[in-house]
Amino acid sequence: MNSAASSRVAPLRDFSDRLSPMVVKELRHGLRTRFFTSALILFHWLLIMLLGSTMVGVSTEQVNELFWILSLIAMLGAVPIRGFTALASELDSNTLDMLTLTSISSFRIVWGKWTALFSQSLLLMCSLLPYIVARYQFGGVEILREIIGLIFLLLGSALATAAFVGFSSQTTRLVRGMLVVALSAGLLPLGVFVNVFVNESGGDSMLRSFLALPIWQMALFVIGFLGVTTYGVYFFLALGASMIAPPSENHSTVKRLVSFTALLSLLMLGLFLTTAVSSDAGFWAFAPLMILTLLNGMDLLTESLPKLPTVVLPIVKQKKLPTRLLGSFLYPGWCSGVFLYLVLAVMPMTLLTVMTGVRRGSFDDEFFSVMACFLIAPLVPVCVRVNRKDYFVNWWAVTMIQVGLGILMAVFCGATGSRDLAGIGMFTPITTLFGAAIGSSRSSGVLGAGVGISLIWAGAAIALAIREWPRIRELEAEAELMLLREKNAASPAPSPLSS
Repeated sequence: MNSAASSRVAPLRDFSDRLSPMVVKELRHGLRTRFFTSALILFHWLLIMLLGSTMVGVSTEQVNELFWILSLIAMLGAVPIRGFTALASELDSNTLDMLTLTSISSFRIVWGKWTALFSQSLLLMCSLLPYIVARYQFGGVEILREIIGLIFLLLGSALATAAFVGFSSQTTRLVRGMLVVALSAGLLPLGVFVNVFVNESGGDSMLRSFLALPIWQMALFVIGFLGVTTYGVYFFLALGASMIAPPSENHSTVKRLVSFTALLSLLMLGLFLTTAVSSDAGFWAFAPLMILTLLNGMDLLTESLPKLPTVVLPIVKQKKLPTRLLGSFLYPGWCSGVFLYLVLAVMPMTLLTVMTGVRRGSFDDEFFSVMACFLIAPLVPVCVRVNRKDYFVNWWAVTMIQVGLGILMAVFCGATGSRDLAGIGMFTPITTLFGAAIGSSRSSGVLGAGVGISLIWAGAAIALAIREWPRIRELEAEAELMLLREKNAASPAPSPLSS
């Protein structure tokens, strides 16, 4: 009887062979750690105690707010921040070389670590569904808003996890600390939005306004939101893969092609919304376009110059001159990154111009100047070298120095009451923004002078890129010699009889 019953039970199987071995390795390791199991048990114990508190007189409004605060901490904090040691632990233990010997590419390594962590976020989200149903029975909960808020949390967790995993390749503790602060500050608006959406009356008005839109606009919004999130996940994972890749691998060309396509699609979407709907609708494309352009600037302007001709070989193989010229924007290194970033920076300014001119938007010259300062700011670290060994560390160091100088200038002007001194901040783009915010009466003058000096910074970055370009030409010449040798080796040698 028992043997017959056991024969009808399907045998337990391991992970499918179709899964990447990196994903299986990280899933097994992540689900077995004490941190994950302890945090999961503690999290659900707190939720059970929270729901049980309604029996002793705690209001449902307080229970709902505490429920979402705990969910925000778990989904946007506890799980994603585990990715900040994903690549750093491999670098510290010198195990990345062993992984690359198994023919696993750098991107698959980063992808496996992100997939394992995101699977834990997905598991955590599924475990929250019974609590949503239980709170719905208590009353005061709209199930549609709760599900939408949970989806926002899941997408935010996916993006945050990718960012932490991608930046975990940095071994400098100071830079990693600044990245934690920057990423936490970036997640704060999402947490506030989800909390307001599910707990405040404004969530009802937002949902009604969205459902009142035509079907094609709702579909376009959902597709665009998912597309931007997917690209953001890819961007951070590709950033981490390029940082741990050996010098012989070229991750920049594909990454730049994908980035250019994504930003161009956002520009086209913004132009369509501006002309077909309104300038306010175009802002939904302008905001992510601006953020993604700045992120690409951080990436493009911090790439090390290539050292081996194999990384430029695929582009050198192209025989047509226009293709070779366009390929110059796709070479790894900050030299070509300066020129490609200038092309990308034109896109948000083009959309802003159309939003203002075609539909007569409410954006004035000061707003144009502010956006120009934001877009030129990533070029300043190219001209100022604090750390000559690590371009990424140098970029963040110079940027933080500018922010620090702006804060000191704001404190000094506020303490002395002399707001006219805010004009001294016009020498860098970031301090220009601080100066314009302080000197309210002279903000237009400070912005105008700051944009002019910022254009000088951009010109200096272009000059430095042109000065370093002969190194790229040397690699091109070496790649052409490699192609010539391969061609000569492939051609058959003449036989003695024919001679």
